[in-house]
Amino acid sequence: MDSGKTRFTYSYDSLNRIDSILAESWDNDHWRNSELKTYSYTNISYYTYTRLTQQWGGLNSWVNSMLESVAIALNGNLMEWTMQTWANGYFWRNETRKIYNFGYTCVLPLHFISLTGEQQNKNVNLQWQTSDDINTVQFTIQRSTDGINFINIGMVNAKQLNSNNNYTFTDNIATTDAQNLFYRLQITSKDGKVTASEIVKLSVEINSSDFILQPNPAKNYFTVASNGSSLQNVTVNITDVSGRTVLQQKISGDQKININTLKPGFYFVRIVDNRTIIQKQLVIE
Repeated sequence: MDSGKTRFTYSYDSLNRIDSILAESWDNDHWRNSELKTYSYTNISYYTYTRLTQQWGGLNSWVNSMLESVAIALNGNLMEWTMQTWANGYFWRNETRKIYNFGYTCVLPLHFISLTGEQQNKNVNLQWQTSDDINTVQFTIQRSTDGINFINIGMVNAKQLNSNNNYTFTDNIATTDAQNLFYRLQITSKDGKVTASEIVKLSVEINSSDFILQPNPAKNYFTVASNGSSLQNVTVNITDVSGRTVLQQKISGDQKININTLKPGFYFVRIVDNRTIIQKQLVIE
């Protein structure tokens, strides 16, 4: 955006967090680099990020200026802030450190231990473990096909115990055609604040029972039917008993595959998509 004599350009990472902020100043007839802030993030039992500020130097390069480290509890409370300055062009020199302590009336953050997911046929079983979630209200389960845009698919109430707590949630993916699925939790505390967990990525596997050759035995043609999802850009390879490829064709949907040029006998049909390879036996009469 343009703010008088200075404009700012923001970039974001895949989680929609600020990745960098570039400040440029107007210099007669062009924009000139002025300041660059870059962010890096770490998710552990609390939320941390570092912010590096650099100034545009006379030798057309970025020169270190200030390094900030910020630790934020999962409930949004600032825990610690430190600031260092670049000294003599060689090392970071400590300048300021602030530690924030909150009284007993504040909402203590839960300790998030792990989030895992495993596919079993047409279901994805999610499991997560926490401790000290006495001030947590609920977990909202979210799913995405690109790791950026998430939708809510369920909710689990927090146990609100000062101990290690295990949670589970099952997501039915029978109608999902995505090759990859991403999951995360939105954690709601008693004070209404919402934070997000780490993201878990799963590669969706196809079960061989998902595909059926119809009719089988076949005479002039057959189709590849899929249980629960439509076929898109799937390659079908037909080989004889010696392993020689006799037909290859790309199909989408319930497209017929013409086999009237093939002799009667036993054949193997290999169904290949971006996720896996499945082989079925076909009888041609």
